[in-house]
Amino acid sequence: KTGGQDLGQGSLVNDYKSLLVLSSVDLTTTDDYKCVADYNDLGTHQSEIASLIVRGIQSHPVATTAVKTNTARFTCVIRGDKAPSSITWSRDDEAVDMTTASVATTTSGDDTTTVLTLTNVMTTGKYKCSAQFESPVGGVVSGSADLTVLG
Repeated sequence: KTGGQDLGQGSLVNDYKSLLVLSSVDLTTTDDYKCVADYNDLGTHQSEIASLIVRGIQSHPVATTAVKTNTARFTCVIRGDKAPSSITWSRDDEAVDMTTASVATTTSGDDTTTVLTLTNVMTTGKYKCSAQFESPVGGVVSGSADLTVLG
């Protein structure tokens, strides 16, 4: 890990190569990595830096309370090596009614921020943002929060 501690998780493959195996990764594992070989009296050699960016929800939507017919807003920040190919919002596992909602999405660096704004809220429910990534790695990451409607 560049600028960090020695992970000590490499294993010798043969006399000339080693392999770094990260047995468990999460968003905190995102970093730059390099291999440093120490040749005793002959000095050291460093590999080029390899960047690892773990895909996931950087910031989950937060539970929200709103008064009936008012506005509610959910924000979800998705981290990935590239922007998701699609982002969807659902309420209780059904597509959000876009006649009373709007979505704004921006990307900056490795983070994509999506904001769901609900106007004229009427019903309590669980809102979920889901981000789909294309192959070769692919996959879906999601985060959810409850909306409580008062009145």
